[in-house]
Amino acid sequence: MRAPRKKLNDLAEAHIRLQIADGVLRPGQRIDQDAIAAELDVSRLPVREALIQLASEGLVRLIARRGAVVEQLTPDDVRDACRMYGFASGIAAERAATNATDDDLEAIAAIVHEMDVSEDRAELEHLNEDLHRKINRLGMTARLRAMLRALAPSLYSGFFYDNPAWIARAREEHRQIADALLRRDPIVARQLIEQHFAAIGEHAVEELAKRGFWRERP
Repeated sequence: MRAPRKKLNDLAEAHIRLQIADGVLRPGQRIDQDAIAAELDVSRLPVREALIQLASEGLVRLIARRGAVVEQLTPDDVRDACRMYGFASGIAAERAATNATDDDLEAIAAIVHEMDVSEDRAELEHLNEDLHRKINRLGMTARLRAMLRALAPSLYSGFFYDNPAWIARAREEHRQIADALLRRDPIVARQLIEQHFAAIGEHAVEELAKRGFWRERP
């Protein structure tokens, strides 16, 4: 049985996003919708809808009678996306430092401990998402939820846990964030979250450079 349309849209979106991040699709390059549909064994409609979503994030540009091309992103576009997410998440962390129950803080500390001992990339990625999701939820408002949901897809983070240096840095920064929450220090919690996502932006720029993402096409 064919997957629901929303799932097909998500599949196409994730595929195109990964191809852009990996440098398979380069800035300024036309995106062949038929080829992607054939590769994923889906109709053209999910691919088209995925491109509309990616265009709303600034990753691709839709051009009349030409289709879609990869947007000419700069390192500052990536940095800005991460910093804006950090600002919004920092507001949530600031509120979480005062809103969280002792049980909430124990759960956060437990996740950080699991991240300290795990060596499995998939598990580390899952724990990272779980940690930030819990912090955000503790300080969430409807407006903040909408903002974080809109910004989250723009974060280049899926390849971070290939890098041992980043794993070590992320562990330390997560420990510091958890400590600030445990001390119920809202200002430091907000600042640490903002700094953490600014660092994510810088690391993403470096990783994309290694993949040749910023090189101009001949």
